[in-house]
Amino acid sequence: MNKVFKVSAKISAVIASLLFFSTTQAAQLEREGYKVFESDVVASKSVALARAHEVLNNIKSKQGFVLQKVLGRQYDAIRGSVLIKNTKVSVDEFSTISGVLSYQANVEIKYSYRVQNTNR
Repeated sequence: MNKVFKVSAKISAVIASLLFFSTTQAAQLEREGYKVFESDVVASKSVALARAHEVLNNIKSKQGFVLQKVLGRQYDAIRGSVLIKNTKVSVDEFSTISGVLSYQANVEIKYSYRVQNTNR
């Protein structure tokens, strides 16, 4: 009888652990964010594009909490859960003085992060 109780207790502990971990995972929601970085205005399209790629490569080299801070802190995010989903580099061409073109690069980043679901 004692052995049956011990086996039953072990099985109960395993089931409880599995339920805990599955509800912890299920209690997380994924959210998305969007951030645009703009370069300084420059006189050359190629310089603007090069600066944009420098910014993008710098951001892509970040991970975890550092990446979360760079993209704009999401206070409800689970630490280290931020992932870059999509990126885009573009250059705006404009003129503020007749006959003079200026360029400004944009780095657009779409990302996701997880939050705890507080509505259980």
